[in-house]
Amino acid sequence: MADLLEGIRVADFSRVWAGPYCSMMLAELGADVIKIEAPGHGDETRHWPPFYKEKSGYFMSFNRSKRSVTINLKEPRGKELAREIIQRSDVLLENFTPGVTERLGIDFPSVSKINPDLVYCSVSAFGQTGPLGRRRGYDPILQAMSGIMSLTGEPDRPPVRVGVATADLAGAMFAAFSIAGALLHRERTSKDGPKGQHIDISMLDSQIAFLAVKAFEYLHEQKRPKRWGSGDPQRVPSSGYLTKDGGYIMIIASDAHWPGFCRAIERKDLIDDERFNSTRKRVDHRKVLEPMLVECLLKRPAAEWLERLEQEGVPCAPIQTLDQVFSHPQVIAREMVREIPHPAIGTIRAIDWPYKISETPSRIRSAPPELGEHTDEILTGLLGRSAEEVDSLRREGVI
Repeated sequence: MADLLEGIRVADFSRVWAGPYCSMMLAELGADVIKIEAPGHGDETRHWPPFYKEKSGYFMSFNRSKRSVTINLKEPRGKELAREIIQRSDVLLENFTPGVTERLGIDFPSVSKINPDLVYCSVSAFGQTGPLGRRRGYDPILQAMSGIMSLTGEPDRPPVRVGVATADLAGAMFAAFSIAGALLHRERTSKDGPKGQHIDISMLDSQIAFLAVKAFEYLHEQKRPKRWGSGDPQRVPSSGYLTKDGGYIMIIASDAHWPGFCRAIERKDLIDDERFNSTRKRVDHRKVLEPMLVECLLKRPAAEWLERLEQEGVPCAPIQTLDQVFSHPQVIAREMVREIPHPAIGTIRAIDWPYKISETPSRIRSAPPELGEHTDEILTGLLGRSAEEVDSLRREGVI
């Protein structure tokens, strides 16, 4: 069975996080991703900590299953090589600051003339339009500007950043989804002529899209949602609670779970208490109910509470550290961690994709490439250059 995106070639000019994460998604669905890097230095994340056996964990997390070619885009002959790769590609992905691609001669209007079927995706902090369109932005800045940070943290403490780069990840996922959709559109309408198009992905927009119901609340009621820590403003109990042994557990109990929850914590008297016998009433009396629950849950260790709550069918879970996550039977059963042979350091462990597709599953095709590892292969095999010409280009600093 062919891979989902087999036959699709991606000219990947992106670097750092959002673009490379997007192109890794495409690569492990079967696309041939050619990562185009500057000679000598390459993607800057090759030099970012944390390091494992002198290899950047940052780079290795976002660049599996790709081929790397080095091209100096500031050299005329380098630009020529890049345009030849673009001409033979289905997708171009870039995350330069808006304006840079024009200077390099690989902007959408220019390259669509040589490849009118090209799906061209630009990922940037603020998008290609608007007053901030040419400003650089990084994940913490975008979390702050999008409102996500204002919603994250404890109610009586300052806003905090989400612990992973959610703006980068959101931009990457929306980019991959849009590229797949554009390719499908191109396939369906190919008989009508060239169907390339430009996809403009703003990481700020992507992060705002993740606001979901919080945005709905503000847009319809003009209320600023508050920070609730691990809690939920629409339900009580719904939070992370400290237990006797210092462990934290997450509990979410709706009306259907309330009687079982009360039985589990040995407070049957609360089941029919007029203050607490509906979700709305429990929210209204949060300040009375929450201290009672906090005091009660401190009486037993986390494992005992989890067992009692599960017996009553109440949704609950331990708040796990990463060592607990990766040793959990469910995570192991779903094979979320894969081992990949690496020619330089032996084996690396990597997170697999969460989607499980029955007929065309994603697969990790190879370890992250060394800088320029596939330059000769791509220039001779794809572009038809002779070995002598490749050597000449290398001596001249073009590759």
